[in-house]
Amino acid sequence: MKSVLCLITVSLALTACAMRSTASSVTPNGPGAVEPSSAVRRSEHVSFTAEDAGLKLVVVLDQVVVKPGASITAHLTLMNGRPDAVMFDEPCHPQSMTVDLAVPVEPIGRAWDGIAGAFKTYALDHGQGSPMESSARTPLRTLAEAGPCHPALATLAAGASFESTLTWNAELVRDVPAAPGQAPFAIQVLHDQTSAGNGMTRADTLEIKGTITVAPGESRAVSAAEAVDSALGDTDFAAWLAQQPRRSWANVNLFLQPAARGVAALPTVPYWDVELYREPRNWAIILVDAASGNVLKTAFCNRPCDR
Repeated sequence: MKSVLCLITVSLALTACAMRSTASSVTPNGPGAVEPSSAVRRSEHVSFTAEDAGLKLVVVLDQVVVKPGASITAHLTLMNGRPDAVMFDEPCHPQSMTVDLAVPVEPIGRAWDGIAGAFKTYALDHGQGSPMESSARTPLRTLAEAGPCHPALATLAAGASFESTLTWNAELVRDVPAAPGQAPFAIQVLHDQTSAGNGMTRADTLEIKGTITVAPGESRAVSAAEAVDSALGDTDFAAWLAQQPRRSWANVNLFLQPAARGVAALPTVPYWDVELYREPRNWAIILVDAASGNVLKTAFCNRPCDR
């Protein structure tokens, strides 16, 4: 990859950075490293290597086939083969390791007639979400966890190595196991940051990509389609929806959320958020328990208003 400008989000603080990515020569070293198959034993360690500009990144995963809800440990080693020191960003922020999981849409659940059936199709086919949420139509980007980060850039001396460990849980959100299937992952280390002006930072990147397999498991979250069924089965929402002509619908959001912490108005368990907006602006929001499918909360705005 060469010369890509992007915005990097670190935790929830939006830290802008223009990044020049130079992840060349990515080499997997081990059985199943490129496309793991069911033949790969969970106990096998699989290593990946990326090299560029005198730096070498080696990542060793303790397994590439994982059961839903279980964890994978990634051991990272960054080696500086240059004759002088290098500045780098310690790989312990949320974007250091990402894994894209398929959002469970099936079982498809009940068939509905009339406006209820139109809403279910609309919710499943047009759900968008916003940048901090997940649409049921696109993969959900999950993050690995690491130890504390240092707030400033680190220095790696010539000939020295830096090691760190990341842990990724096979969960859609906390306490909701991932669905079986293939899950692409990416691990990156930023280095050689320079100022690009206007508060922007330019950086090179060592990046490793591969695939993790989530094996079949017993636990299953309520699917996106079943969450819509639960919303449509709520008498208050059904009555409200019947008064909203299809031509007035402006947007629908359908996404999975973790249990809220310290927010009294939100559920303390993982939940599906089903939202319909229409014009003139009014809306309905239905929160559905991701484990049981029970409707936890409904909210309506029946006049022109914002959320």
